[in-house]
Amino acid sequence: MTFEQQIALHLHFLQQTGLEVKSLIIDSSEFIRSRTNGKMGRGEYAYKTVSRKLNNGMTGLMTWCRSENGQIQTYKTYGHPPREDNQKTMSFGTSPSMACPALTEGRKYMGIDTTKIQRFWDLSSPEGVSDYLIRKRVGSHRIRFRENHYGKVAVIPMTDIHGCLQGYQILNADGSKVFAKGIHLTGLFHRLTDLIDNVAIGIAESYVTAATCHALLPMPMVTAFTGDNMQHVAAALRGHYPNSPLVIFADNDSHLAENKGMLNAAKALEKAKGNGISLAPSFNRSPKVRNCSDWNDLVREIGFTNASEQMWMQLKQTKDDRILTFYI
Repeated sequence: MTFEQQIALHLHFLQQTGLEVKSLIIDSSEFIRSRTNGKMGRGEYAYKTVSRKLNNGMTGLMTWCRSENGQIQTYKTYGHPPREDNQKTMSFGTSPSMACPALTEGRKYMGIDTTKIQRFWDLSSPEGVSDYLIRKRVGSHRIRFRENHYGKVAVIPMTDIHGCLQGYQILNADGSKVFAKGIHLTGLFHRLTDLIDNVAIGIAESYVTAATCHALLPMPMVTAFTGDNMQHVAAALRGHYPNSPLVIFADNDSHLAENKGMLNAAKALEKAKGNGISLAPSFNRSPKVRNCSDWNDLVREIGFTNASEQMWMQLKQTKDDRILTFYI
């Protein structure tokens, strides 16, 4: 991992906690005060990032973040040292735009007019809650919200490899999922975080699983929306981020005669072309049931800490520091 990639990840971590930070200041003797939701507090919104030279010649970064509730969170990575011409303060963009430069009235994607899709997204609220996500105990990552006769629903954007909005998925309160009418799903996905070449990228089947796995292992993460689409997303990511190891977070559909989750993960792993691994949850409950198949099910069955330990036991099989660094 390059020094620039480390900085990008720490900047993203701060933004995920709610701090409005656009550039990262390293090795300051004091905590750096920041804003959150447009407010500047009396020091409760602040961070501090320090660098350390490691014995193996690498450089580590560690960030302490103090947010509104007073709780301090930490985040650390390590990788190659900075180039001599690197500055200690660096700026990176926050998130890719959903609207493509070519967006005009009547713009089409594979024969589908996406201007209505863009309008639906624009009119959805960036603030709100989802009944379904509350029940699943997962957070919101670059999604929007609406309220209709189904209750408080989440709107998950679907973008192509270039970050252009081409569709959306609605998560209703009862758990049903509805796609924008007429879209072509193949190869579309949702970025829960920024993606960086040579940094590991996680792929999960559903948004809930992706959000759960991002909490367990805070690496860059995407959702493919369906199991069949995982291989197409993996192929697109491999082409656009050729140096990034892919981590396939599989569903373990042991309740089915044919374990579709594991089969779809195996197909996606093939697209990693030898630069990736697959992680699947293991359940002790018998007989096998439908609500014991994905990583969110595992967290709700055995708890976050135990699920995290199970994931770590599988991760130890890889020697790729670009993956392991998220657990160190």
